[in-house]
Amino acid sequence: RFAAGAALQSDDRMALEFSAPRALYGGARENVATVRGLLDHAHAPAVIASARANAGAPEHRHLGELMLRADAYEMAYQEYAKALELDATDPETPDGIVRAAIASHREEDATTRLESAARANPRAVRVWIALSKLQAARGAFDRAAAAAKEAIAIEPPAPAALEQLASLYSDAGAVANLDAVAGTLRHFFPGSRGAHYYTAAAQFLHQDLAAAARSVQLAIAADPRLAPAQNLAG
Repeated sequence: RFAAGAALQSDDRMALEFSAPRALYGGARENVATVRGLLDHAHAPAVIASARANAGAPEHRHLGELMLRADAYEMAYQEYAKALELDATDPETPDGIVRAAIASHREEDATTRLESAARANPRAVRVWIALSKLQAARGAFDRAAAAAKEAIAIEPPAPAALEQLASLYSDAGAVANLDAVAGTLRHFFPGSRGAHYYTAAAQFLHQDLAAAARSVQLAIAADPRLAPAQNLAG
């Protein structure tokens, strides 16, 4: 239906050979809106209609991840938002909606959605952590710290929640606060990559470089793929 009435591409009509590269980088939002408007969900093939009708949070999250990797940020955001609406306790959805929101410049809407999800699911640690990350991305440090503390208050404390608060203090150079959170990480999760890394970050801020070098190597030994640790070692 979209192509109805259009001239066919052929060896004698090679317009696409020259227009396609330009369109690839010039943006095609109008075409996207037109094509999506042609979708007729009421008359979709049975297998597609069934998949849509029975899709839960994981399916919408999977589609959001697919769209995110395809750089279709707005579609990715919509799918993650739907997944969050269906199940805010899904472990991967909150972080996904943060990534999609930043990529699609929908931070304000995502903040509202995550705050609503947090109120409805006060023990959803991942929602609080995601909200903290999003507030930090928006430059709202106090709100980011408050959300991270809400995550930490949920028993038993999650290492990701402590690491999120530690990352905020590390970025802000709040060394006394970072000392305290790093100590909590060492107490509850001794030997973890987070305990070693944020101990190293605190030692680095104290200019105790020899101790920081030792601690960061322990973090790398715990997880060689931890990029911030590799960066701090450098």
